[in-house]
Amino acid sequence: MNTEQADSAIQPPEEEQSLFDKKTSRRGFLSGLIKTGVGAGAIAAGISIPKDYSGERRLLPDTLTSEELAENRIRIINFKDTELYLRNEVFDFDLFRDAKEGKIDEVVITLVDGDSLSWNALGKVDDEFTRKLGQVISEDPDVYVEENYDKIREDGERDLESAQKSYNTALEDMKLLNEGQLHIRIEEEIKNLEDNVISKIGDNALGKKLIGSMIDGQKERLKRIEDGSERENLTQKIELNLKKIEEAQDLLDSTATKEDAKEYFGSKSSTYGRIVKAPGGFDFNGDHRFSDRQREMGESLTGLDSAWTNKVYIFISVGGELMPKPEDSFAEPDWYAHHPPSIDPDAYIVDLKESRGVGPYVLRHEVSHYDDGKLLDEGITDRKALDSIARASERYKKDQDTGGYAFVFKNKHGITFAKNARENKEAPKNI
Repeated sequence: MNTEQADSAIQPPEEEQSLFDKKTSRRGFLSGLIKTGVGAGAIAAGISIPKDYSGERRLLPDTLTSEELAENRIRIINFKDTELYLRNEVFDFDLFRDAKEGKIDEVVITLVDGDSLSWNALGKVDDEFTRKLGQVISEDPDVYVEENYDKIREDGERDLESAQKSYNTALEDMKLLNEGQLHIRIEEEIKNLEDNVISKIGDNALGKKLIGSMIDGQKERLKRIEDGSERENLTQKIELNLKKIEEAQDLLDSTATKEDAKEYFGSKSSTYGRIVKAPGGFDFNGDHRFSDRQREMGESLTGLDSAWTNKVYIFISVGGELMPKPEDSFAEPDWYAHHPPSIDPDAYIVDLKESRGVGPYVLRHEVSHYDDGKLLDEGITDRKALDSIARASERYKKDQDTGGYAFVFKNKHGITFAKNARENKEAPKNI
């Protein structure tokens, strides 16, 4: 699908055209919503003007010295634009405590210059072993495109169609809400699920649980209509789906040929952080997911570092949009948007694309994967990371004790976090 076709496909119903035109961006769309009074209060409360911290001096809190890091078997590989410092409270995490006690030979944290762990970004890591390890656990874009090109195009078309459909549904819901009719349709949907669907499921417990969850979700929408918050909810859905439309169209535009696709996937990844623990985690000779090239690179790792299998490696993206900023200091749990409830208890619960303070969170998440020598699944890890943020926030609010914020970043924007928390008090809760 070309750009002109995509633009025409996402046009809203004619009665809503005053808020849109073919060149309307997501920000322009929100501006139109605000000017017309649609969700203005809720949206305006979350918009902030970026602040330049580059000329301000910030003092580092107490951090571990390079000698103390070495004594406790911790190594940090920084890059020129961002540096990471650790505070003594990192030993509250199992990973660093095991390194301190000698159960792990070394913990290596690598800061990657990119807004994702793309093949190109990992290729810029200076340390030879770490660079090769990072690429071993990533998908070679040349191999990936050659094996999956047709599927990539099909997925792009499907994602674009799905996002357009969701966008139009949310727009229609907003129209019904403005007309005072949305609650009528939702009540009809609930009645249909209760009268005509649940009765046909029989003894299917999983099916009943799923339909019950759908009914509960619709009842929550009725409550939001009653208290006035459904307008904000729909506005956020419209913005999210506009973003998904842009992303799907970008994918299609950037993969028109195989060569274009290889360049695109070399610089793009949906992964922001990784933790690698070799024992039981990677079998380079037997894992069918690895290409021959990756398998050969994996076999070369032992030649570079014979002790690597008793080490833990963490890669985190700290470039581009993932670069930590002072306003990301002193994180709170409600900065992090949650995915809708899932019947899969191991599913992710944090939506990083819709959250604030993502850069520092990624490191906390990866560290939280480690538990007594094992790596936990994503859902449990998200919960652990959020719990640790909650404890740090409570400690800070109660006693102004910042010790729970054990990871400190320094770059051109300033220090995250800084001893002076003045600027953080002015930051909005949502961005």
